[in-house]
Amino acid sequence: ESIQDVQNRALPALERIVVAHKDQIVAIVSHGLIMRTFLQHIHEVPHDENRRVMIENARPYHVEFSHLNKSYNPVDFPIVYKS
Repeated sequence: ESIQDVQNRALPALERIVVAHKDQIVAIVSHGLIMRTFLQHIHEVPHDENRRVMIENARPYHVEFSHLNKSYNPVDFPIVYKS
Protein backbone atom coordinates (compact mmCIF):
# COMPACT_ATOMS: atom_id res chain seq x y z
CA GLU A 1 0.00 0.00 0.00
CA SER A 2 1.45 3.36 -0.98
CA ILE A 3 1.43 6.46 1.22
CA GLN A 4 -1.23 7.92 -1.08
CA ASP A 5 -3.36 4.77 -0.67
CA VAL A 6 -3.07 5.06 3.12
CA GLN A 7 -4.06 8.72 2.98
CA ASN A 8 -6.98 7.97 0.62
CA ARG A 9 -8.26 5.37 3.09
CA ALA A 10 -7.57 7.19 6.37
CA LEU A 11 -8.68 10.76 5.68
CA PRO A 12 -12.29 9.90 4.73
CA ALA A 13 -12.53 7.72 7.86
CA LEU A 14 -11.29 10.60 9.98
CA GLU A 15 -13.78 12.97 8.39
CA ARG A 16 -16.63 10.53 9.12
CA ILE A 17 -15.59 10.50 12.79
CA VAL A 18 -15.44 14.29 13.19
CA VAL A 19 -18.74 14.79 11.34
CA ALA A 20 -20.48 12.18 13.50
CA HIS A 21 -19.21 13.86 16.69
CA LYS A 22 -19.77 17.55 15.95
CA ASP A 23 -19.04 19.81 18.95
CA GLN A 24 -17.54 16.93 20.92
CA ILE A 25 -14.01 16.16 22.00
CA VAL A 26 -12.87 12.94 20.36
CA ALA A 27 -9.72 10.90 20.98
CA ILE A 28 -8.46 8.91 18.01
CA VAL A 29 -5.72 6.35 18.52
CA SER A 30 -3.68 5.16 15.56
CA HIS A 31 -0.34 3.81 14.48
CA GLY A 32 2.43 6.09 13.22
CA LEU A 33 1.84 5.77 9.48
CA ILE A 34 -1.75 6.99 9.77
CA MET A 35 -0.62 9.82 12.04
CA ARG A 36 2.16 10.70 9.62
CA THR A 37 -0.22 10.86 6.65
CA PHE A 38 -2.65 13.00 8.64
CA LEU A 39 0.15 15.36 9.64
CA GLN A 40 1.27 15.43 6.01
CA HIS A 41 -2.25 16.40 4.97
CA ILE A 42 -2.83 19.21 7.47
CA HIS A 43 0.67 20.68 7.05
CA GLU A 44 0.68 20.13 3.26
CA VAL A 45 3.92 18.12 3.31
CA PRO A 46 4.89 16.74 -0.12
CA HIS A 47 4.45 12.96 -0.44
CA ASP A 48 8.15 12.40 -1.05
CA GLU A 49 8.93 14.01 2.34
CA ASN A 50 6.51 11.80 4.29
CA ARG A 51 9.11 9.27 5.50
CA ARG A 52 11.19 12.10 7.02
CA VAL A 53 8.33 13.27 9.25
CA MET A 54 8.78 12.14 12.83
CA ILE A 55 5.85 10.99 14.97
CA GLU A 56 6.53 10.43 18.66
CA ASN A 57 5.22 7.21 20.21
CA ALA A 58 2.44 7.56 22.79
CA ARG A 59 2.33 11.34 22.41
CA PRO A 60 -1.04 13.07 22.31
CA TYR A 61 -1.51 15.52 19.45
CA HIS A 62 -4.21 18.19 19.49
CA VAL A 63 -6.05 19.09 16.30
CA GLU A 64 -9.30 21.02 16.00
CA PHE A 65 -11.74 20.60 13.14
CA SER A 66 -13.77 23.52 11.83
CA HIS A 67 -17.14 22.30 10.59
CA LEU A 68 -17.75 25.72 9.06
CA ASN A 69 -14.60 25.61 6.88
CA LYS A 70 -14.20 21.80 6.83
CA SER A 71 -10.57 22.26 7.79
CA TYR A 72 -8.14 21.08 10.45
CA ASN A 73 -6.22 23.38 12.78
CA PRO A 74 -3.06 21.80 14.26
CA VAL A 75 -3.23 23.25 17.79
CA ASP A 76 -0.45 20.98 19.06
CA PHE A 77 0.62 18.83 16.13
CA PRO A 78 4.08 20.10 15.26
CA ILE A 79 5.93 18.98 12.20
CA VAL A 80 9.38 17.61 13.01
CA TYR A 81 11.67 16.14 10.36
CA LYS A 82 14.18 13.36 10.98
CA SER A 83 17.70 14.44 10.14
